[in-house]
Amino acid sequence: MEKVITEVSTQMIFTQRFLSIDIYKGIMIAFAIFINATSYFQYTPTWNKGSELYGLTYVDLFGPFFLFALTITFEKSFSRRLEIYGKFKTYRHFIRRFSIYILIGFIITLNIESTGIMLKWGTLQMLGMTGLFLLLIIKVRAYLRVLIALILLVVYQFIILQINELEIATIPHGGVIGLLSWFSFANFASIVNELFIKNKNMTQFGSLGIIFLILGALTSIFLNISRQLVNMSFIFISLGISILVCLVLFYMFEELSAKWLWLKKERFLSVLGKNTLFLYILQSFFKIIPYFLLPYNTIPIVFFSFGVLMVFLNYVLAYLLDNFQIYLVF
Repeated sequence: MEKVITEVSTQMIFTQRFLSIDIYKGIMIAFAIFINATSYFQYTPTWNKGSELYGLTYVDLFGPFFLFALTITFEKSFSRRLEIYGKFKTYRHFIRRFSIYILIGFIITLNIESTGIMLKWGTLQMLGMTGLFLLLIIKVRAYLRVLIALILLVVYQFIILQINELEIATIPHGGVIGLLSWFSFANFASIVNELFIKNKNMTQFGSLGIIFLILGALTSIFLNISRQLVNMSFIFISLGISILVCLVLFYMFEELSAKWLWLKKERFLSVLGKNTLFLYILQSFFKIIPYFLLPYNTIPIVFFSFGVLMVFLNYVLAYLLDNFQIYLVF
């Protein structure tokens, strides 16, 4: 949670260098805002909701997309801070950052009932815990990290096959036990992103995305894809999609923009992408607005228009924050 004015912010340096990263994050938060504003209504189509126990819709991809966004700049930011501030200050910075994610996550999901206070698990808790895990293994050799990721994923898959799947499916992102699967995702994602940052090889990056998609398709033959269970096939497929979406955006806004200069002038999604954390936190409050303004049986054309309006209003806020150089990003 930083005001980026005079302090050296390596994460912002990286995102300024790559417009495509801001746009990736902007797409992610724009759809999250749209979904929060439209998924409540009676006539919301199934493709605009999270899948049931098995299956996949675009809504299911936002947990992975948020986590992939976190890993995109993590290694670069960590390495640069290590050079500038040293080991102690660098680790302290990231421990604080990820601990704040967890704390905010519990605050915004806090549920006070007659029986007492209930703490719920959510996206920010998952991101914070996974970030702390990345701190532990960031300096481990790449091949060992691949091995760790595979072991975690296999162990998690074995565990969920032994227990009642509903015990996991009813908790967002698989709860605490689901962290094993998310740790695996983040481990793979950070390795892939490190390779791309160092080599700038789009063919290699895209090939890895396709490989993960193929692995997801093959494992889904035996393990039906499930976002709620955060199972092996879901991890592979969502990681593959995350990589390929990022690649397309990089090609468009970093390569093609050298010829098509108008691409460099994009100022909508990139502005949203500079304040993803702040806008995400706001959605915890904004998502109750539809309950008060529109009836449950509102027709799709109305609530979809309302969703677009909510995205625009969030953009106005992000634009003002950008003008004052205030950024809260994943």
